Amino acid sequence: MVDGVNFNPFTGKVFSTDEINQLDTNKDGVVSSSELKDNMSWLSSQSVDEEGDIAIGDENTDGVTGTGNTNSSSGTTGASDLTEELNAAVDQYIEAYMQQHPELSQAEKSSLITFIKTESAEYINTIATMSNSVVDTDAITAEMTAFLDTAVQQRAADITETNATLDNYKNNVDSNYEALSQYTDAADNDYVTGAEYEQMKEQATAYLLGTMLNGAEDTDFLASLNADYKNNSNYQAAMEAINTINSETDPVKVQEALEKAKSAIGNLIGTQNLDGTSKLNDAVIANDQKIADNEKAAQAAEYKEQLGQVVDQMVESYSNAGGNWYKNELPTEEDVDKYAAQLNNMMTAFLEEYTGDGTNIEREFRAFVNGAMADAEDVQEELGELTNTSSADKYTELKDVINSTGTYISDSEAEEIVNTASDFIINQLAQGISDIALLESVLPGYASNEKFVEAKSLIENISTSGTPAEDLEKAKQLINDMMKEVGAEKIADGVKNQKMPAITISDVDYEKFTSSIPGYDNGDSWETGRYRKSDSAKDAIQDLAKQQLEALKPQLMAMLKEQMGADYDEDKINSLLDDAIYQTINDFTESGFGTRKSGLLKRRGTVNIKEIVDAFLTKFQQLSANQAGETDPTKNPVDRESVMADTTLADAYQDKSSKTIKGFGQAKLEAKTQLQIVATQLKSQLRSQLGSEYNSSTINDLVDQAILNTLNSLESVGSNKKGIFAKVFADIYRVNTADITNKFFDEFDKLYEEAQTKKAENNA
Repeated sequence: MVDGVNFNPFTGKVFSTDEINQLDTNKDGVVSSSELKDNMSWLSSQSVDEEGDIAIGDENTDGVTGTGNTNSSSGTTGASDLTEELNAAVDQYIEAYMQQHPELSQAEKSSLITFIKTESAEYINTIATMSNSVVDTDAITAEMTAFLDTAVQQRAADITETNATLDNYKNNVDSNYEALSQYTDAADNDYVTGAEYEQMKEQATAYLLGTMLNGAEDTDFLASLNADYKNNSNYQAAMEAINTINSETDPVKVQEALEKAKSAIGNLIGTQNLDGTSKLNDAVIANDQKIADNEKAAQAAEYKEQLGQVVDQMVESYSNAGGNWYKNELPTEEDVDKYAAQLNNMMTAFLEEYTGDGTNIEREFRAFVNGAMADAEDVQEELGELTNTSSADKYTELKDVINSTGTYISDSEAEEIVNTASDFIINQLAQGISDIALLESVLPGYASNEKFVEAKSLIENISTSGTPAEDLEKAKQLINDMMKEVGAEKIADGVKNQKMPAITISDVDYEKFTSSIPGYDNGDSWETGRYRKSDSAKDAIQDLAKQQLEALKPQLMAMLKEQMGADYDEDKINSLLDDAIYQTINDFTESGFGTRKSGLLKRRGTVNIKEIVDAFLTKFQQLSANQAGETDPTKNPVDRESVMADTTLADAYQDKSSKTIKGFGQAKLEAKTQLQIVATQLKSQLRSQLGSEYNSSTINDLVDQAILNTLNSLESVGSNKKGIFAKVFADIYRVNTADITNKFFDEFDKLYEEAQTKKAENNA
């Protein structure tokens, strides 16, 4: 260190060790100003700087050497005059340099002038403090010029080096990221070491610095490091330094800003976690995936354009001759559009799986299309089978499976229930039916269920799918998974509790059905053979009408099966039709059946075809509506006419016929016998309707009490000939089946309602 002097004023460089040893005359280890002045002649006599390569006074140095004494003459002067002359020389130096370098921008010129002025001011100040006597101004000016040449050259070298460093960051963004990715991939095993992380961090800093310098920062990558990175102080410090680099021309300041930017970016990247993981590692992996996806998408776009031309050719060929060529027919516009959509979807599916290098992509695509088209034919055939299978039959299969299980459902039975239910739903979707009553009962809101929505979409679009076989299998699996989530027990309960909706025969179906009945539209009647007795003719027409209505059942059931689909329940429909026939005959027995003369002494039974058929269809729809309606749990759920239709008393009840019996006791016994027949069938139907709610003991008590109440009411009739148990004359009594059983049902219905109401109150 030199006392008051930092450098050799003739060379512009720090004193070397040899110079200090020579100048330090008192050997105190310090070069003082006086020692420096005493030895000026020695310093000025050195032709070459110990630590540099610039010769003092060398006219051939690269710069503007010699310009300093352009307007000066050799001589000597004092310190004050020397300072003035040297400042003038500096101005001449700057002017000459600017003339020699017109390529400099205004900012570069301004920065360079400031640099030269600063450097020369320090030089001149040092010379002035050492010059108390007359000196050689030419020699001093020449040495200052050499000093400025060296400084300017060094500054230029520094600028070149700094610019090279910046260009390296800017121009090697991709290669820096590639190196980062490779480092990460190599280090990303069970544990990333500290050394590996530092290597990754250094490369990441270079990558991010390059993007920032280019004004195109990687926002996704930065967000992976810090979601709110724009408000992070390290990011802001880095950007401030980047702005300085972009606006500053002083290489020293640029270098300082560059170091600040690197440090701030490093801080933003952060350190490793204790377990070796880091946000940097995660960010690189995520970015690698994004790059891979983008590259794949770009390549796919090229392939798509190439294969799009192939698709156009295939569609053109199909449109002109490739349709129903074997029928000598061209495809319709709709067929062509469908074929084009199918090919485009196949192209999409092909590209999603394609791993080739593109060399034979057209041939490979055509082979893929051939296979997919074959799959499409198989799928359409399978869907055709599903469509041709009645929903009612599929639902019946499900009911049969459920009915075959006991109270406990085994694992194998549960699997069969789920699979059969899934098949039924796929059958519905294949037929374009998505309003499925069973699903609504077991999975409310099913229409928005993700699995159902996706399966429905797959089925609807399968005709133009690029992967029809896969789509059908996926749809089946989705529905099966959905039904597994519902569970076999819930499915079984849903089926058992499923109500058949009210049946309304449309005007179109009504007309179609009735127009097939001979005589319906002509006002014709069904007529019996000839009978002597009018009652015999009425009995015969009653039987004939019943036979004719029963003959209509198969045709009507087939029509309802097609109309109702999965809602069609053959057993219930059959039962409703039987009840409708029975009740229609019962109603017509009063006044609908008539007789007409046939000859002098005989009569034929007769009934208008249109009237009785209309009454039958109306009764059937009425019974269906009653069954579909909300039931009152306190009311007897069994219809009395359906009970009577299944007993041996059906004809007597329907004909409202009576038995004449001698003796009140015998008549009462007959009434009791008939009521017990009715009671047996009533309990059977109640057991079927109530299921697990059926209480045998309670029902038996109610039935017995209803019979007792009915028989007791008979005893009060006495000789009333209009009573339900009327005394005809003497000891002869008439037992009317319809009157007795209706009284019984009235009594039972009342007792049942009272019992159910009391039960509900106790449970409340």
